[in-house]
Amino acid sequence: MSSEEETSQNSSSSTPPPYSSSSSSSLPPPASHFIGKKEDIVKAGRVTKMVNGCRDILVLHHQGQLHAMDTRCYRKLSVCWFLHMQEAIIVQPVLTFSWCPVDKFRKMISFIVVLYFQVWNLISAMAHHTEAYKTLVFPLTDSGGALQYGDIEEFNGRLCIVCPWHKYKITLAEGEGLYQAVDDPTAKPLRTHWRSKGVKQRIHKLTEVNGNVYATLNDSSEAIESDVYQTERYRTDLLKTQPKPMAKK
Repeated sequence: MSSEEETSQNSSSSTPPPYSSSSSSSLPPPASHFIGKKEDIVKAGRVTKMVNGCRDILVLHHQGQLHAMDTRCYRKLSVCWFLHMQEAIIVQPVLTFSWCPVDKFRKMISFIVVLYFQVWNLISAMAHHTEAYKTLVFPLTDSGGALQYGDIEEFNGRLCIVCPWHKYKITLAEGEGLYQAVDDPTAKPLRTHWRSKGVKQRIHKLTEVNGNVYATLNDSSEAIESDVYQTERYRTDLLKTQPKPMAKK
């Protein structure tokens, strides 16, 4: 058995069943929360709702099944990562490759580029404790894609919702992040296969009782990456900085 298959089986065993229908009992499960009428959810296709005053979840209907997960994609791109990638992509090639025939000129360009990033880091640090930090840093935080706008596609026999911002693939049943791996990048043609990153998106259980749909939150103590967008800081700060849709004329 391959490592990716083991990861998939282990994560599936720890993930609650995404949907069940109860006809023998007229009472919803304990600690569950009313989402809406099943017929309304099926008609809408996708519904977002804050549950228990602390969790934003997405409930969607696809091919006769209901699924529930955290609304925001787990992907997180911080400013530190942004600066690190800039240095890796721009600074390091300038420092290591002798693409310029004049050595002194090459060193001068390297110095200017490194100085630019040092000044940027200094400005970011100085602005960290001021209101300017919100306008300086948060626009560079490209994360938390709204999954209610994502397409549902099948990859390697598994249904996934695709983040509309970054095209991350998330399995509907387990919340695993899927990606295409390449064993030998030098081989021609490239041979790719799907692998799992493990559970990245928190999945919640849905139960239907007498035509009503209830959600039971996944309260596992194990941290899952999509949890970061379920904080008050994210709602009050990051959402304010996101661009507002243009009013239709």
